[in-house]
Amino acid sequence: MPDRLLDEIVNLLSEQLPDIRFVKGFAAEGKETPLKKVTVAVEVSSAEFAGGPLGGFLGCNDRGREIFGKLMRATIGFRIFVPLDFEGADCLEVFAKIAEKMYASALGGFCLESVYSRGLYYDRINGAKAMSAGAVFTLFAGDEEGE
Repeated sequence: MPDRLLDEIVNLLSEQLPDIRFVKGFAAEGKETPLKKVTVAVEVSSAEFAGGPLGGFLGCNDRGREIFGKLMRATIGFRIFVPLDFEGADCLEVFAKIAEKMYASALGGFCLESVYSRGLYYDRINGAKAMSAGAVFTLFAGDEEGE
C-alpha cells in the first residue's frame, strides 16, 4: 500500500506541477550535477499497521454489516532541491505548492493528516539549496464480516 501511495503522489504532483521534476528516491546515476531544474525526491520514510480501535472494529457499511480492519499510517518524505542559480521559486515556495496540491487532492482513499517541513540546508553534492519535508497519511484497511 505505501508503494501505491508513493506512485499516486508522484503522478499527481508531476501532472499538476509540470515545472518541477518529481522522482521516486534519488539515485546518483542519471541526474545532472549541479542540478538545472527544481527536483523533488519522494520516498516512503515509514509505514506501520496498527490494530483499529475496539478490536479492529471500523464501523458498519450501508447494509449494516460490521467492518473490521487495521489502520495504516505512512510517512512520505520529500527532499526538495532548487539549483543555486535558479531564477524563480525557492524551497519554501516549492514546499507550499506541494502542500497545497496534496491538501486539495484525493489520493486513493488515503487521508492526509499533516504536511511538515524540517529545515533548509545547502546540498553540496547536488549544488542546490535543499529542504527536507514530509506528509503523514492514514488509511483504514478493512473487510466485511462474513465475506
